[in-house]
Amino acid sequence: MARPSVLTKGRADFACRLTSPLFSWRRAGGIFQPYRLIWGFPPFSAVASPPENGRSAPPLWKISFLDLCRTGGETEDSMSFLTHERNGLMWLAASHLEDCAGVLHGFSTRQGGVSNSPFHTLNLGIGRGDAQEAVEENYRRFCAAIGTDVQCTVLSKQVHGDNVLMVTADDAGKGLWRPRDYQADALITNVPGLALTVFSADCGTALLYDPFTRSVGAVHAGWRGVANGILSKTVSEMGRCYGTRPENLLVALGPCIGPCCFETDGDVPEAMYAAFGAQARQGAKYHVDLRGLNRLWLLRAGVSAGQIQVCELCTACRPDLFWSHRKMGQRRGAQVAQIALRR
Repeated sequence: MARPSVLTKGRADFACRLTSPLFSWRRAGGIFQPYRLIWGFPPFSAVASPPENGRSAPPLWKISFLDLCRTGGETEDSMSFLTHERNGLMWLAASHLEDCAGVLHGFSTRQGGVSNSPFHTLNLGIGRGDAQEAVEENYRRFCAAIGTDVQCTVLSKQVHGDNVLMVTADDAGKGLWRPRDYQADALITNVPGLALTVFSADCGTALLYDPFTRSVGAVHAGWRGVANGILSKTVSEMGRCYGTRPENLLVALGPCIGPCCFETDGDVPEAMYAAFGAQARQGAKYHVDLRGLNRLWLLRAGVSAGQIQVCELCTACRPDLFWSHRKMGQRRGAQVAQIALRR
């Protein structure tokens, strides 16, 4: 059965895609590129439904992530991500978090702000060379759109490490309105109203919510954080601090660079192999699947597979929507992932 794509280029390209119970895909001129070996989950052997022209659909393992990212195809997990727009500002949301009355969240794009080139327009990165007044206005617009209090934002100070910080009411406003006195790539809290915020321009981000203990987390998970198991450590810290049980967590993995574009040298694969062993598979070239590896850490930590939603959009493939360090270099903005408990 055909249905419109939720996340499509320019928001107007609502091309219909054929879906199967395990996999959603869309033809790109009837051509599927050869699968490229990557680091991450081995592909499953499920076969998608046949296309409308009657030709046999290729097995899932023969459909490249490059084809998926550049044509807007998504897996069933990413179909659970929704696009929203308010006054020209676009953001993404995970459906299972949006269905929860107790939490507010959003993943920003680069559309809908006031920053000038090369930070146009919705730059939420701090200290990147953009005008501070523009960044503050961008935060006002983004927070207003998703319903959080801009005065209660708490920004991470990311060092590509695995430090998890428990945030209290005393931290409200740090990073945007007053200096940060910490370094942390992951933030957790059980204080209603605090808007935990992490940055990305290719790295992975994750938002976590425990509706039973009323606690949340926001995580920046680049390849170093992945290798050090920052997501697993965040789950453990939420358990230690708030009594969170992993099976109760709802987790959304935001847009990041995909394995189609994350080709790297040997130090990254070696770190992944040290962390995952044979599950981090090596191909002819080193392509790292950050979202797959982050999902694996969550599963290892005890999070239920059905409660993890993954956005499959590649930040490097979609410069119209996202900031990408690999595509744009240092002179660029940053998007954020933000979550807060409702007051």
